[in-house]
Amino acid sequence: MADSYHSVLIVATNMATGMGIGIDTYEMWIFDRWGDDIFYTNAIYNGWNGSTKNNDTKQDVYTWKIKLKDVLGKEHSYIGHVTLLQ
Repeated sequence: MADSYHSVLIVATNMATGMGIGIDTYEMWIFDRWGDDIFYTNAIYNGWNGSTKNNDTKQDVYTWKIKLKDVLGKEHSYIGHVTLLQ
């Protein structure tokens, strides 16, 4: 569950990305329903635009996982779902 300082997943009109205050390291994965890793980034503002390998993915529910370390060295882990609508 996100707290007031670590808002971890932003879903805008065409991009899913992380945001937050005081984040030292960051990793985000997107998985399909079979658990295959279809997207990875360690750049907090490099979000997922709904495609894989430059191809559109199908409309479905995907799992996201975010691991980060704050500036105090505390590790945080978040998991959730995002529905891709096209």
